Amino acid sequence: MKSLIRILLVFLISTSNSIACGWYPFDEDVRFSLIDPSIFDDGGMSPYYYTSKNYGYQFVSTPENDPNIELWKTYCNGEVDAKSIYEAIYILELGEFQKKGSSNKMISYLRQNDKEALAYIAFAKTCSDFNQVNTGWEREDGDTFERHEKMLAALKISKGVKSEIIKKRYRFLAIRLAYYNGDEKKVNEIYKKSFSDNPKDAIDYWALYFKSTTEEMSANRNFNLAQVFVNAPGKRFGALSRFSKGIPIDEVLAFANTNTERANVYVMYAVRHRGRGFSTLKKVQELDPNHPLLDFLLIREVNKLEDWILTPRYTNFEPTIDVRRESYGESNELIQERIKDDEKYGREVAKWMETLNIASDNATWYIAGAYLKGITGSEKEALGMLSDCTGNAQGLIKRLIILFGVRDNVEKSLTREQENILMDSNQENYNLFLFAVSREYEFQK
Repeated sequence: MKSLIRILLVFLISTSNSIACGWYPFDEDVRFSLIDPSIFDDGGMSPYYYTSKNYGYQFVSTPENDPNIELWKTYCNGEVDAKSIYEAIYILELGEFQKKGSSNKMISYLRQNDKEALAYIAFAKTCSDFNQVNTGWEREDGDTFERHEKMLAALKISKGVKSEIIKKRYRFLAIRLAYYNGDEKKVNEIYKKSFSDNPKDAIDYWALYFKSTTEEMSANRNFNLAQVFVNAPGKRFGALSRFSKGIPIDEVLAFANTNTERANVYVMYAVRHRGRGFSTLKKVQELDPNHPLLDFLLIREVNKLEDWILTPRYTNFEPTIDVRRESYGESNELIQERIKDDEKYGREVAKWMETLNIASDNATWYIAGAYLKGITGSEKEALGMLSDCTGNAQGLIKRLIILFGVRDNVEKSLTREQENILMDSNQENYNLFLFAVSREYEFQK
């Protein structure tokens, strides 16, 4: 089996060397990572995964990561499933709402129980074409007039509806229409009359986002954008692009009243940080142990350590992102010195995680803790933790057990199941996984 792995290693290396005079790998082609952040995230933070690119994956709204779906599910008393709600709100055309026999469960439910809400969704559909900024040469100037009329209609209808929730939704539509019409005065006027400075749900945070975009750069605006970023996934890109990291964090924290709000501010300053972020991770966990983006911060830190430790270990390339800006050149001594320093940092993070008494069914934290131990020289401890882990991501756990088993004892025979895993080219990150195992055999031969 070991001979077969070495043959595979030679093949993998030769395929890249054979084109040495042409294409040369760099950035994401070189970065080594076995921990896919999407395994531990619902996609809401996909643009901000650790990467050498400006952004990771494009954000895609889903029934799982859109808080608006949960709001509608609650509104419908839990009697409509998330998929049907998502379909009704984001996919179906206006005509479906005018049919008497729609097959969509949400439309059927509202037609029977709440025609006021059904009318709201239909009205919102008629506004969707106006949710963008256009210059005169892109579209007719009449859009400005029509958008203004829609805004007035939303405000007028809101005065007559019985439900406070539907009333708030109409008024949010009015704010958004005013924003895209460039009417900042109206945005602030509607916000002041209809929304408070103590947002409670996604609608409130959407409104706060548009209100914040009309304000001058300030610590207060930074504070509001941080709250929007955490609580409104669809507005994260806009909130982050308008957030000024040049404003000292202490000035922003002065506006926070709760630990959760403080944690949100720390997250905002950390989300694109490319250097060591352990102190921020620790602070967020201390302020809010159940923070919705705490797992993201942890996995982002793990991905950094993979890059800093495993990229040079396995590929002999420099890490793809290194804010210290020192080049290894061709000195193996410099490479090993930097790896040792980063391994020490990784052990600090792992040691802190041990103090939290993480349950073995908390897959994200348990796997991350075991992984950090495994890549920083404590393979036996890593193997023990991985064997105890009862959470999700069992495929990843089995791959890591193989890798750290080889690192710990190269002479130990693999089980039949492990051999099959090594040969299964359909699994995630297969090439990187096989390459890592092969390199570990090579180091110890």
